[in-house]
Amino acid sequence: MPTREQMRKFRAEFTELIPWVNVLKRPKKHCAALTVPYYRLGLKTRRAMTADDLEKYRCRHRGLFHFTALKGERGGKSGTYCETHLRTMGIFSSMREDERFQRWCEKNSFTLNALRTKYGLPPVPTKRELERTNSAASG
Repeated sequence: MPTREQMRKFRAEFTELIPWVNVLKRPKKHCAALTVPYYRLGLKTRRAMTADDLEKYRCRHRGLFHFTALKGERGGKSGTYCETHLRTMGIFSSMREDERFQRWCEKNSFTLNALRTKYGLPPVPTKRELERTNSAASG
């Protein structure tokens, strides 16, 4: 079982491989995401906010990654995020973004499994391996 530090290194190395995520050499002071208290406000209050008012509700972690979203209204939101918000506001923010990530993982399964074994994680089975297992179990 990998340690917390090994998992942190694995996530950092894994994130560097994703083509639409750039690791910033000079991180931004704050993440671009808004925190939960902002979304608890009423819609009229949110619409009436100025840029200075919004700063009060921004995530205080450093913006380490720049995420480039899919074009169109159903994609994520491009921006500079901390690690947590990169996943929630970017990679897994919508079905289209999640599908893009899953397709990329399937295409790069060899590289990703090598990285997983490097950090003591079990490899993820490929589609072919899953199909073989399912056909053997049913036959």
